[in-house]
Amino acid sequence: MKEIVTRKRDWIRQLPLFLLVAGCGVSSGMVMALAAILYVVLCRQYHEPFLGPVIRGRHFKQSLQVIAIALVAACITVPFNGGSVTLLLTYISCLAPFLLAVLMMRPGTKTYHAIWYGVMAALIWLCLVVLIHPGWQDRRLSGPFDSPQTLAGFLTLLVPIVFFGAVKYRYHLRSRSILSLVLCILAMIMLICTGSRNGYLTFAIGCVILAGLVYHCRDLVSLKLMGAAVVIACLGVASISPAYMSQSVRRELGRANRIYLAETSLDIVREHPLVGIGMGNWSNVYETTYAAHNPSSTVRRPSPGNVYLQSMAETGLIGFAGFLCLILWQGKEIISCLRNVYRRKQRAFPWLASLSLALLSVYIFGFLDDTFFGRPLLQFYWLLWGLCLGTIAFSEKEADPIE
Repeated sequence: MKEIVTRKRDWIRQLPLFLLVAGCGVSSGMVMALAAILYVVLCRQYHEPFLGPVIRGRHFKQSLQVIAIALVAACITVPFNGGSVTLLLTYISCLAPFLLAVLMMRPGTKTYHAIWYGVMAALIWLCLVVLIHPGWQDRRLSGPFDSPQTLAGFLTLLVPIVFFGAVKYRYHLRSRSILSLVLCILAMIMLICTGSRNGYLTFAIGCVILAGLVYHCRDLVSLKLMGAAVVIACLGVASISPAYMSQSVRRELGRANRIYLAETSLDIVREHPLVGIGMGNWSNVYETTYAAHNPSSTVRRPSPGNVYLQSMAETGLIGFAGFLCLILWQGKEIISCLRNVYRRKQRAFPWLASLSLALLSVYIFGFLDDTFFGRPLLQFYWLLWGLCLGTIAFSEKEADPIE
């Protein structure tokens, strides 16, 4: 047993990170807790420090400062607008995957293998659950989640990472790359069945960017495989229900009342510009003041369907400035690191590009949906940022630390 533990040390050491990514991908607090416990046990077993190299670096400290600024900006408004402190504490608790990720990450190839396998495991679980209990809402696939939008949001985050791994390791890990490609096709079929126009748009933008990265590496075979996977997914849905895709695409924008909800949010911002109406209060204000003027509205809307408008309306310009500061700083760090990577190696295919692409999907998805503020997606968002932060720290020394 000791010999196995010693010989397979690199793989065993990455088990906590694998469980963390998989647990976050399936929204299982139990699996994430197991990852944290196993991490402590393995640190004792191998006599390694609990604090990894990432958490001791300057990038983590800067990130904590920016996160603190965003949270303080939101907290400042609470005494003036009667916002929900409980909701704010919920958002803070979602930072746990971020802290665990920066604790567990270690430089090396196996780190990114563990991340890729963890995302694949989450996607396999999602496919199995949808197959056993599909769950439909108004002919739209919702799977194990409360709404089709949440399922679409998760798929737009998971697929770019799995696709990236399939391209990167198609020569060295051929069988696993084929499996990941099959998972991507199944995920695209599920995404189409969610009927989420926002999901379609986000996924299309992600595919174009990923195709650009692959083309930059002059990997034309992978580019053809990507195109074939998208075509197969579309044909698969069309063969099941030929009218489904056209029906989903032609759904009227007015049915979701998005234009009116956006105008309502802007009215709220004009009336409460600095501190907003308080976190969690948007639906109450809408029902009291605006719902009666929207004759097509037949259901209660908890939010305007746009995280940026919701943040601005509920926390005012003060809270929104902190939120925007966090997003812009994250973008600056990622772009700066990618520039350095491509400067050192022109045809690099770094994992940071894939992780930041998933992070970009969150930003785009937030324009037309509010699921970002739900615990499952918010936890995965912070996990992604923790993985990005670790990769940025590793990339300071190597052009592509996972070749």
